[in-house]
Amino acid sequence: MLKTRTIVMILSFFMSEANAIVNMDNLHLNSNKGGISGNFNLNSSGAYGNSEQFLIESGADFYAKQSQSLQYLTLNYSYGESFSKENQNKSYVHLRHINNVDSSSTWEIFTQIEQNKFARLNFRGLVGGGYRWSFLKHSKHSSSIIGVGAYFSEEYLTHSSDISEERSLQLFRGNFYWIFRTNILENITLFNTTYYQPDLENPDDYRVLEIAGIKIPLSKNLRLNLYGEGTFDSKPPANVKKGDLSYKTGIEYKF
Repeated sequence: MLKTRTIVMILSFFMSEANAIVNMDNLHLNSNKGGISGNFNLNSSGAYGNSEQFLIESGADFYAKQSQSLQYLTLNYSYGESFSKENQNKSYVHLRHINNVDSSSTWEIFTQIEQNKFARLNFRGLVGGGYRWSFLKHSKHSSSIIGVGAYFSEEYLTHSSDISEERSLQLFRGNFYWIFRTNILENITLFNTTYYQPDLENPDDYRVLEIAGIKIPLSKNLRLNLYGEGTFDSKPPANVKKGDLSYKTGIEYKF
């Protein structure tokens, strides 16, 4: 089964949701035994009175581990309202295959589909791959991963009568990431994740993900989620902000 997951994140970001980044820290910094394992999570937040907000997010991760390889599937859906008006609706499905090269390095291939209504993203499909290296392999308290790769992305933007913009885009992006985790107390883990994804033909067009957080287990299989996430897109679609921030609370069950 998986080791205890990193599930509590508290961070300020300056980012946008028009991105192709899915956070992989839970995959890259956990080593399973053979067989199938996974987890389900449900997060929600709300406010009533002078401000009225509602947000719910659900997701699931599944892992199939063989002797030299790992298959990983993750699904996520988020829906939110403010004063009874929809203000968030996004989802993604991500599938990844990882194969060991030696004790500290692996290669990986992946594919993903996603939509984000309020980033004008009607559909994005991508396929890519890369190589990653593990560090601090002999440390009992810390782990670190560096990954280098690229992917091809095709996306379709929602049409708007007052926006003159190409509705379909095809491009190659680099995919570079660094993930670090360390135990600060016996049952509390601190981690940081950084992703950088530039357009390989136009480096001024790039996307970034930065996450930091804390893990707090409630029991052997149950965890509390308090976390934030966001991205920065240097060239977002028209009428979409470059920066965005979100934070959520919820619970996660591991099996």
